[in-house]
Order: sequence, then structure tokens, then C-alpha cells
Amino acid sequence: STVIFWNVPHSGWEFLSWGLTEDGELYRNGTHLVAPPPGVARWRDVFAASGTCFAVGDDGKLYLGGSTPLEVAVQGIPWKKVAVKQYSFATLSTNGVAYVHGSGFYGEPASTELQFPAGVTQWIDLQATAHEFWFLGDNQQLYTSDGGQMRAIIRPSGVQHWTRHAVGGLH
Repeated sequence: STVIFWNVPHSGWEFLSWGLTEDGELYRNGTHLVAPPPGVARWRDVFAASGTCFAVGDDGKLYLGGSTPLEVAVQGIPWKKVAVKQYSFATLSTNGVAYVHGSGFYGEPASTELQFPAGVTQWIDLQATAHEFWFLGDNQQLYTSDGGQMRAIIRPSGVQHWTRHAVGGLH
């Protein structure tokens, strides 16, 4: 099972965790089962966010804290991954398309589909730091974006392709 840690201010700092079992059950703090909302039989994945988690149900929808459906401007797309940065978050669809989500001028949900750079036909992975999103393309190249223009990460001499990546915090 996967365990994701997150912090919540509560009379100081309290460390909490989210755990996802192989059979799709979501637990808060390792002991509190989070019952799925109507229409969700099991959870597919869980991702840390500031003060909560994003859970993906087997219906392909996003849920905050495993209970509240998350409204995004694009609907009807099944999600497989979420990455959260400081003021926005990105999602990766099951067919490898990435979207950045945030709020519009009047606070309404706003979503932008990120365009593929030359040589990429789908995104394989998605991660976030506090200020940037990182993507792994199906061409095994790493890219970074603040939600706007995509920039390729230069490979060191002798590195032919990337297979995995990890980012964190302010990096």
C-alpha cells in the first residue's frame, strides 16, 4: 500500500497520513477508513495536498479528502494522477493528456490543456514542486512548466533517456 504524509495546522503541527490499500480502501491516519462516496466502489490512487488529499475514485473523478467531489472546468475526463503546487494543481488523464487547474478572474474553476512539445504524444508521469510541474514524456524526456511554456530538461552527457523522476518541496 502507498502512504502519503501531509501537515495540518492544529494547535501546532500535527502529522497525519493517508494510506491506500491494494484493494482500494483509503485510510486517514492509518486507522480511520474513509468510506467512498456514492458511485465509487474503490479508490484508485491518493495524492498529498496542503491540508488534505486528492483521491481518484474508480469512476475517474477527483475527490478532496476522499469525500468531496472536486469541480474542475473540464468534465467527463477520467484522471489517473494529480500533482499539487502552491496556487494550482495539474491532472493527468488516463490517455496521457495533462491539464492545469486553478481559479479564473472571478473565482470560477479554470482549466488549461497543456500542449505537447515536439516528439511527445502523451505524458507518462506528472509531479510538482511548490512552483513548477514536472512531466515525463513518452519520448523519455523530462519537461518542466510553471503552467505556461514547457521547457525540456537537458540530459547529462551519456544519459539517453529518463525512466523515473522525483521532485519535492521548493526544488
